[in-house]
Amino acid sequence: MNNEKATIRLNDIIYSVFDGKWIVAACTVLALLAGILFSAVGYVRGEMSKQYKFEASVIVSSQIKNSAFSTDTPHPIKDDISLAKEITEQAMYIMKSDKAVSTAVEKLGMVGVSAKSIKNNLTLTRYNDSQIFEISFLWRSKDEGVKILKALEDTTNDILLSTMMIGHVVSVNDPTATYIFGGKLSISTWLIFALAGAAVGAAICVIKRMFHQTLLWTEDLEAFFDLEVLETIQFDPKLAQADPFTIEPGYLDAEISSAAYILLNRIERAGIKTVFITSAGRKEGRSTLLADWAVKLSETGKHVLLVDCDFSNPSLAPLFHVDLKYENTLNALFNGDSDVSDAVVRLTPCLSLLPYILEETPDPLSLPMLQVIESVAETYDLVLIDAAPVGSNAEVLRLNAIADAALFLVKYDSASIVEIENALTRLRKINLPILGAVVNGTKSLRSVMLEFKKPTRIFRKREKNGSGTRTQKREGEKTKAYK
Repeated sequence: MNNEKATIRLNDIIYSVFDGKWIVAACTVLALLAGILFSAVGYVRGEMSKQYKFEASVIVSSQIKNSAFSTDTPHPIKDDISLAKEITEQAMYIMKSDKAVSTAVEKLGMVGVSAKSIKNNLTLTRYNDSQIFEISFLWRSKDEGVKILKALEDTTNDILLSTMMIGHVVSVNDPTATYIFGGKLSISTWLIFALAGAAVGAAICVIKRMFHQTLLWTEDLEAFFDLEVLETIQFDPKLAQADPFTIEPGYLDAEISSAAYILLNRIERAGIKTVFITSAGRKEGRSTLLADWAVKLSETGKHVLLVDCDFSNPSLAPLFHVDLKYENTLNALFNGDSDVSDAVVRLTPCLSLLPYILEETPDPLSLPMLQVIESVAETYDLVLIDAAPVGSNAEVLRLNAIADAALFLVKYDSASIVEIENALTRLRKINLPILGAVVNGTKSLRSVMLEFKKPTRIFRKREKNGSGTRTQKREGEKTKAYK
């Protein structure tokens, strides 16, 4: 596959994120729960620390060693107060300095307490540019906290007098201790975790898209694979439940009818009769759509024969609610246990079905088997063959012996681009005309953004029908064909 086909477009990324919204939602919820857990652990750890908050305030004076003021008076005057204001910042710096804190720890003889832990929990705030500053201190022990603040006050006075030869701090409000919650639950933390989870979910969707690129734009079939798109059919849950004969007129019916009539037009213009439909992989809606098209084409008056050649997964009989028996199958006709009149199931005057019953060991699509099918098809105007996926079963290519053309079905956002390319490469090697492609289950970006329910399977539910395999028939046993 060339680089052009491997290109991831912006719309691909947007589609991938919205298409994988449940992955994004799951990652977001998980991350949110992780954030709540992380916050709760922090809260519990904080609670276990038993923190107290100490508050005190001190005033700075311009006293010197002999307790007199700088103006050599026993009582402060205006100049002393002004000087005290000027040295307040210095006093605050000294109280929180390494020297003051370390000296206080040594005086108290506190083992295992670092000066750094005290400094990190100590906050000093000057009050209105005055000579007063407030102290806020967090500590784990009520008694230790009070002692630490008293020791800091003493060591600050000693350092002021020993360095500046002036200055003194005195408590205005003695330390008071208040027990506080050691931890807190932070909603912002939860939000950060949730956003991170959403980003991870979106990244997973984009990476998944990069490693498994599928068909998101129907025009790529024409641009990259030179394959004309005959019709696109949007997904509708009604398609998975409706009987081929009772699909009500409407938007879905218009799309199915359009595809059927385009197919008929191509067949008539090319002068061909037998067409087989295949796909890159399974679960792409091949049998369901073929059954609906056959009904529409038979309504035009054409005598249509449906043949089930997907021997490992026969699906046509249950779609028409046929009470299948062994004698009414291609198996019995091939083995000589039935004739054509018994093997072919007549659904309407213009529509017939040649079904296949599931065997323990499915028959190969051999030349004798193809000759049997061809002999039955002689009397019909149009033969539609439901073939296995060519991407996983190369035996399908043998149908070129009896088919005049092939039709390729692609389910939107299902098979990878590589799988589609490999399937078409195989199909083109048998030199059989490809009428075009039908894209099944297409979605718009808007529908993907608004879609919250898991889509209903594109296939109708199989009903169990009474039948018997070739071996069981010979043994005279009765069983059910579909399990």
